[in-house]
Amino acid sequence: MTPLFDTILETIPPPKATEAGPFQMLISTLDYSSYLGRIGIGRIERGQVHVGDTVALLGIGEPGPVGDGAFEQAKIVKLFAFEGLERTELETASAGEIVAVAGLAGVEIGKTVTAPDHLDRLAGIASKSRRSQWTCWSTLAAGGPRGEVRDRPGSCGERLYRELERNVALRVEDTDTPYAFTVSGRGELHSVPDGTMRREG
Repeated sequence: MTPLFDTILETIPPPKATEAGPFQMLISTLDYSSYLGRIGIGRIERGQVHVGDTVALLGIGEPGPVGDGAFEQAKIVKLFAFEGLERTELETASAGEIVAVAGLAGVEIGKTVTAPDHLDRLAGIASKSRRSQWTCWSTLAAGGPRGEVRDRPGSCGERLYRELERNVALRVEDTDTPYAFTVSGRGELHSVPDGTMRREG
């Protein structure tokens, strides 16, 4: 593999990033931790970020400056870099690095994270329409106090809504039946959570 890696380093230019200037990055994917909540992952386009920094989270829209009221304020609680398949905790990161940031409660794919005194939005990532849909029925439904059948806490519905924390392209909706849920995805691979839930019992 060494000749291949050497060729990549010799041929592919380094990432275009501006180390000087106020911090700015685009969220390109999400993860979830039961301890930290949603984690936003993306590449820093400009400047530096430190653990403890206050940042602005800008909604998806046209790139360029936004008004003062069009952002959420948050604080960077944890900052991670990627070393192979592992995450390494950092205190600071600079332009060009791909990092994971925790502490942004309203983070979503396509949102821009910036310095709060420089509200400049990057072009967001458009989400594809959902093309597949199925109904998930809970086999753990239980009778309620008045005899009605409902989903038992800790079963199907709760697990599906927990899946939304990291699987942002998935959509889950309640139905008229209290133990059935409509699940919508972009394609066949979005049926994977169903198989995962079966293995989990």
